[in-house]
Amino acid sequence: IPTKAPTNQYSYEFIGWDKNGVDENGNTVVRAIYLQKVTKCYVNVYDDDRMTLLGSYEVEYGAGLALNDLKPTKPESKEFAYEFIGWDKNIDAFYKNENVYAVYNAVPKKYKYEFVEENGQTVVSQGVAIYGTPISAPIAPKKESEDASKAVYEFVGWKGFEEGMIL
Repeated sequence: IPTKAPTNQYSYEFIGWDKNGVDENGNTVVRAIYLQKVTKCYVNVYDDDRMTLLGSYEVEYGAGLALNDLKPTKPESKEFAYEFIGWDKNIDAFYKNENVYAVYNAVPKKYKYEFVEENGQTVVSQGVAIYGTPISAPIAPKKESEDASKAVYEFVGWKGFEEGMIL
């Protein structure tokens, strides 16, 4: 059985003989007939953990993938929210078997914090900061006694706060 060497794009399968050929001298020439097949590329699409398989695809050599139906998501952490931004390589054309991985943008999460009076209701200071950044206490509030002859109040600190505290 004759063979024909494959190329990157095509493989060839022998399917029989063509006996209808004639050379310039009128002699019958028998030629091998091959079925030309486009090479297939196998593409596995993974999440960014490189383990979670999102899909496996078979594409013809040089063809691309439309992965619009895949909407990968990544769970939030205390520090970051994640937004899917695309794939780690071009998916418009494949010329060999490939693994493709999701890529996310990490968006730092912001948190609101407040310093409140001892009544737990009156806000002295508030702010918004990125998780993991230090927060600073506001200037100590003053508390006046209703009767100046009876009590003197001295500020001793914020409950639940320590200097250099990280949000």
